[in-house]
Amino acid sequence: MANVLVLEDGTWSYQFDNALKDGEYSIRVVAEDPAGNTAESPRLLVTIDTSTFIDNPVMMAGSDNGIFSNDSITSQTRPAFSIYGEMNQSVQIFIDGVLVDTITVTDRNQVYRPESPLGDGSHSIYYVITDKAGNTATSKTLNFTIDTLNTTPVAIDSIGGQTLAEMTGSDGKIYITDTTRNLLFSGSAEPNSKIEIIINGLNVGGSFGLMTKATGRCR
Repeated sequence: MANVLVLEDGTWSYQFDNALKDGEYSIRVVAEDPAGNTAESPRLLVTIDTSTFIDNPVMMAGSDNGIFSNDSITSQTRPAFSIYGEMNQSVQIFIDGVLVDTITVTDRNQVYRPESPLGDGSHSIYYVITDKAGNTATSKTLNFTIDTLNTTPVAIDSIGGQTLAEMTGSDGKIYITDTTRNLLFSGSAEPNSKIEIIINGLNVGGSFGLMTKATGRCR
């Protein structure tokens, strides 16, 4: 409660010494004249809101379906992303720098899927939230990749340091003549792919397989 004097022109003003915290306030003013008579203003409901927030987008586990579950690489053309911010506020969604949608935050577990399928390649997504008080916040940008095709030929180029041509006998069969050491298989495939080596129906490369290098070579 504060007390101030009304000026001769009938006006008054008061400035709080300390900033009010965010929240809802009920304010009323009571005037008392020199004779002790009082008059009261209508109750004024005021909301102080100085900020808002929006979490960074994350590709949902059900969409991040590549070799790794946290690399934001997917074969889905309409992947799902988490979206969480101040409840009941408006969020603009930008994909590849273009505003593609505006939604309202209504659920703590809300997700967003692009309306239209995205093409293969690198993409980005970020959010801008604007609350009813006009405060805005922008999330960080999530870069992600859509890859629906694997058209790179997979080849075994050499075994034990010899090319297949060097190992091919006169009958057209490929022969391995030295088994005194562990055999080294080398080949090529799409860069950063996982290779599984299967001999007579059994995976001999381990439960995680082998990874090709950025050059597409594997050994």
